[in-house]
Amino acid sequence: MSIFRYFRAFFFLVLVFCVSNVFSMNLLTKPELENLERIAKTDKYLLKEASNKDVTNILDSIHAQRIVENINSLFPVLFEIAENTLSHKKKSHLFKIDSKVKNGQLDLTKKNKKELGGILKDIETPENKDDFIFLYESIQEALLNKIHTKKKKEKPCTLPTLPHFELEQVKESEHSICITTNGFKIDKKRLEKLQDIILNDPKNIIKENAHSLCHWNKIKETFETIKKSTYPEVCLLSECNCSEQMNRLASNTRTEFENKFAEKVKFMDSNYNIRYLGFGSGDLFADFRILVLLILKNKGTINTVHLVDNSYSKVIETLKKISKEKKAYSYSIEDIQLYLQSNKTQMTSDQEYNSILVKIIRFIQFVSFLRSTNNFHIDLYLHKTASDYLNFVKEDISDDYNSKKANLLTLIDPNISCFDDWFLIKKDSSKVIKINHASLRQEGETYFNTVQPH
Repeated sequence: MSIFRYFRAFFFLVLVFCVSNVFSMNLLTKPELENLERIAKTDKYLLKEASNKDVTNILDSIHAQRIVENINSLFPVLFEIAENTLSHKKKSHLFKIDSKVKNGQLDLTKKNKKELGGILKDIETPENKDDFIFLYESIQEALLNKIHTKKKKEKPCTLPTLPHFELEQVKESEHSICITTNGFKIDKKRLEKLQDIILNDPKNIIKENAHSLCHWNKIKETFETIKKSTYPEVCLLSECNCSEQMNRLASNTRTEFENKFAEKVKFMDSNYNIRYLGFGSGDLFADFRILVLLILKNKGTINTVHLVDNSYSKVIETLKKISKEKKAYSYSIEDIQLYLQSNKTQMTSDQEYNSILVKIIRFIQFVSFLRSTNNFHIDLYLHKTASDYLNFVKEDISDDYNSKKANLLTLIDPNISCFDDWFLIKKDSSKVIKINHASLRQEGETYFNTVQPH
């Protein structure tokens, strides 16, 4: 008898709990469900416009009534319609998420584990699993990345001076990428001040910029230094000083070469399009100053800049991957940072991760400032080798105004490996267009060949 009384008391408690839940959870009453059941028998689209929450509430209400009355077949039509409606709504929601992930409009790494788990739970139902294999694998990868990253993930640093930028694949070359931006949003006086310093006091820029490079292996410190630097818009642009002649702070060789070349390259009018190709461009400052000189002194217009350097290979590879995987209209440097953070396990070291990010920022500073100075759209093409550049332009049969082929070529402070590429480009270019070119060697030797455009 004691066992019988125990089970009776237990059943009574379950019954009280279920009935109380009907009220505490605002579940539908039996008359309300009976009314919906009658309508459902003649209208299978009864719940089409209902929210997921309302449909779930109907299912919970039916379950509660079935427990209370101990009848598993209560409201069969309403139950079936509610289940099918909820399944359809979840499937439609999954299709939207799947489409956004494939188009690069949704970054799953930005969602927390609970959100990802909820999506995964919806996918793992028998009717959905085969339809969302890509989404399922993408979520699994995002969850795996979260496991491998620190629990307290470092938030991306922000650089307010950097604009968003666009990436374009270069189909003709595996080791090339195109970057464009809208330029800096800085006032005219600030822009003119920076232009004046670049033209007339480049040593000052190099000296100040050296401070921004001192935390190369520590991204957080580098970002903070950029923000506090004297020239945050161009503070990562630099150059090597591997010989006394090439050290701008110790010698005037670089500055005199750049000034002389800008004077020698005379353009016929302000509508002349500069298509520039820099070899061994490295940390960009020498090419950058030449281009600023050509815009401001010679009143030329830049529409294309090609930079060739073996050291750009990792940056090009990273940007091509981001462009393929994210497929966004434009990117911020924070997008790049988050991507690199999520893929850090695939890289050899933190130093490589930091190096790639700093180099990308440098390229954005380079093209953004030129875009602001030029006041005209600029395509910046990065190439690993001369062959990559030649593969890109070999099919270019556009007229001179629309061509992407360089008409201005420089080689500054080259290493031995550059010379084959240099002569290859000069030989190829001379077949199709007249070209201006100049070189500056480590020992200070200069060479100029400048021609007047037709």
